[in-house]
Amino acid sequence: MVVCMAAGCGEKDGGELREVVGKSVVLDETAEVESYEWLDERKTCLRVKVQYVEKPEGEYRHKEDYFFFLEGDQIQVLYVNYPGKDYENIGKDRYVWDACDFDAYLEDVTFDGHKDLLISLGHGGVHGTCIFAAYIYRDGIYEYERSFEEIPNYEVDKEQECIRGQNVNGADSVTFFRYAYNQNKFVKVEESTVSVGETDTENVTRNSE
Repeated sequence: MVVCMAAGCGEKDGGELREVVGKSVVLDETAEVESYEWLDERKTCLRVKVQYVEKPEGEYRHKEDYFFFLEGDQIQVLYVNYPGKDYENIGKDRYVWDACDFDAYLEDVTFDGHKDLLISLGHGGVHGTCIFAAYIYRDGIYEYERSFEEIPNYEVDKEQECIRGQNVNGADSVTFFRYAYNQNKFVKVEESTVSVGETDTENVTRNSE
């Protein structure tokens, strides 16, 4: 991660941002810029998507991302890459699953008032569980948090200030999870399995350590 200082990096003075982007996005002969996009209406985060010039066999064409976060006179540059789709990489950080669109957006998943960065990693498992990578805003810096990828089909519960997940076990039941953000990690604190067509619920509660 690189943090650059730039005066007047707002929309009226885009020259500073263009300069930082030009210095940060380094491409070799195998890669090219795919597109530029703002992740929010306030234009506080610019994403530069990079793809392979020629799609490698068995891989996605999308290669990597550069995110530029604008806050006051500071531009924070976040570089994100992804391991190869080969199954031998399944245990690596940000492993990309099937039907991955690499969609990215900002959402507060720690309930501290600051939006975090979420990146879709596709669908895994027999039932196509949606998996996301998370970069959490901590003390002014966006930091990768591996534990978020363990949350299946995440949803933000703003009322209870927790993250909920669910996993289809088959035709018979669905398991629901509740996660709390504790000591810079997402910890599973509740698990309940519901049988399809029945009203009885089997609850298993696991308190965070």
